[in-house]
Formats: sequence, C-alpha cells, structure tokens
Amino acid sequence: MVRVILFDSHPIIFRGIKEVFKEFGQEFVFLETSDKNELLAYLDQKHIDLVVAGINENSNLDPKIIRKRKSTPWIILYNDNLYKKALACFLNGARGLLSKSANYVETICCCREVFEDRFYICERTSNSLSQELLFDYSCRAFLRLFLKAKSKQLHKKLSNREKEVASLLLRGFRTSEIAERLNLKITTISTMKRSILQKNNARSIVELASSFY
Repeated sequence: MVRVILFDSHPIIFRGIKEVFKEFGQEFVFLETSDKNELLAYLDQKHIDLVVAGINENSNLDPKIIRKRKSTPWIILYNDNLYKKALACFLNGARGLLSKSANYVETICCCREVFEDRFYICERTSNSLSQELLFDYSCRAFLRLFLKAKSKQLHKKLSNREKEVASLLLRGFRTSEIAERLNLKITTISTMKRSILQKNNARSIVELASSFY
C-alpha cells in the first residue's frame, strides 16, 4: 500500500492526480489537505511514500519544509508564472517539477520517474529555466553556485576527462568555453556532453546536477 499526500488549495487537482496513479496498478492511500499544519502532521505521524504538492499565488509551502523532509520524495505542481518558486523547492530537495499545464502523458512520466527514485523536470520548466540562464543574471549567479557545489559529486561511471568536462558544465561554462579552456574541438566537447548526460540518465545540465543532490 502506497501512502501519498496530496497538498493543494484546489481539490480539482486531486481528481486529476488520482486518475494518473490508476496507471500504476498499485493500491494507494491518499491523504488530502490544503492546510500546511495538517501536511506537517501527516509527515510526522505516518510513513509517507510520496508528497504531491501544488503551489499557486495563495500557497504557503515553504521550501525549507522540503529540505527538512527530503528523504520523502516530493513532486511540485506549479502555476506557470510561479516556476521560480517551484525551482526553489527543487533546489531544496524536491524530486519532480511539473507545470499544472503539463499533459497527461508527461504527468505519468514525472510520477514514474520519481517513484523509481529519479529526478524529473518537465519540458516547460526546462524552457523557462533556459530563458532565465540567458537573460536573468541574478538567477544565473544563484544557479552557478548550486551547480558548482554539485560538481564535487560526479558519478563514478565517468572517465577522468568526462569528470573534468562535467565539472565545467555544472559550473555554468558553455561548450565553446570548455573547448577553448581544454584546448579541444567543440564537437569533441559536445560528444562528451551527450555521453555524460546518457550515463547519468539526464536530459539537461540541470537534471545532471539534480542527480547528485
């Protein structure tokens, strides 16, 4: 029996999520709440296998709550205009980021990845994050610090050269900058980047960083 907390101020979200879980063929117990104190009580009193938490303009979910309880997998559902708040939850230990506008198939994919102890960032989140890294320097600086810290935890499956390239990628260097720094061809770095992502089951540099979290 799988215990899942559903936390959101809009009950209609719960109905959609329950439909998704029917795809997994397991028996679920859903603990539904829109109250933060009740959420904390559930986490403290029961063994919880997953938390699906929605955030919106009225949400009072503090990312620090996730950091203190990150041994429990969290999926964050968010309104598109609040993806920065969702990203803060991810950086504090949430395993999945899913826009509330994501389709049914992507929602299933997110839940499956998190259940299998992997990380998932939906396509809309990845696109928004890419824009921030290009144009928002404060966000770029913040993420570089995070990614630099993660670069110290590189996966053992990487070769020494791949570790070197991955470390630079996680610190925010572009492919061309890495090629110049290591005196290698850009195509060589691009090939190594693909290999690094494949070996760590990641689709992006952000997902690569999250796999070391």
